[in-house]
Amino acid sequence: MNMMNENLEVKDAIFTEDQLNELSGTTTEVGGLFYETLKQNSKQIKESQAAQLSEDLEFALRNEVVKYKNELRTLFRQKEAMIDAFLPSQTTSLKIAEGFDATKFAADRINYGVLIRDKSIRLTIALNEYKVLIGKDFKG
Repeated sequence: MNMMNENLEVKDAIFTEDQLNELSGTTTEVGGLFYETLKQNSKQIKESQAAQLSEDLEFALRNEVVKYKNELRTLFRQKEAMIDAFLPSQTTSLKIAEGFDATKFAADRINYGVLIRDKSIRLTIALNEYKVLIGKDFKG
């Protein structure tokens, strides 16, 4: 699946850790809807000022995307670590961890799924906003 597909729908917003790692870099090129609108609608704003505002916006959007990528990566790892907590401490042991509460475990796994889904949707929206406002795919 191409992560930068502009037809990406919310239902496709679940990212694997590998897909998160595929997102990379920004350039200093200025453009996109935000920059063009500033130039067209504000004759008093110099091109250099429009470029500075666009760069500030790009930096802010970049930070949001990176934040969501890191939060998703952490959630994936925490969810997988839940299973490890119940494995025997020694490979030759047949004893499963004591005190296992299946109901709590199931609820926690579902909660992680909801958190991952929410962050995935936010990441998808942030990536789409980056593309629309900055005029290029996110690379970073």
